Amino acid sequence: MLVSFSGIDGAGKSTQIENLHRHLNAAGFQVQQLAFWDDVAVLRRFREYSRSALLKGDAGIGSPGKPVNRRDKNVQTWYMNAFRFFLYSLDAAKLSLVVRKALRSHTGVVIFDRYLYDELANLPLRSRFTRSYIRLMLKFAPQPDVAYLLDADPVQARERKPEYPLDFVQATALPTWR
Repeated sequence: MLVSFSGIDGAGKSTQIENLHRHLNAAGFQVQQLAFWDDVAVLRRFREYSRSALLKGDAGIGSPGKPVNRRDKNVQTWYMNAFRFFLYSLDAAKLSLVVRKALRSHTGVVIFDRYLYDELANLPLRSRFTRSYIRLMLKFAPQPDVAYLLDADPVQARERKPEYPLDFVQATALPTWR
């Protein structure tokens, strides 16, 4: 079984994944946990370099005592979005390989911390081309058996994990919080 967790930073994905992992192990299931950014995303070092050197953003993960100012997915220019189309296509191809390998390992449950959905949610939906691209990626990428989308108040989520400007967090949150 393939399970994915998605949501804005600070929504509680890691906590819920740990709880599910612990319960499944206690029930006797063999569980493999994968993180999209560690196990799937291609050109990670280049992405990290471009975030800090080219886009002048902070590296690392923010915490309430140590906020960071990331500049990557919140930079919405035409050339960044074009580059995202390229990167996300590579990520979708690698995701297919990673999922195939994980499912062949005879692990009972594979849990993903983030999925391709998290990347596609960063794209501007105003363009017909973007919407067509997203539909294509969703057809190409393997679909999880269960996909959790964790909802959170953007203000509270940003307090737990201060990395992106509040307006960006609000823009990427579920519409009920807008």
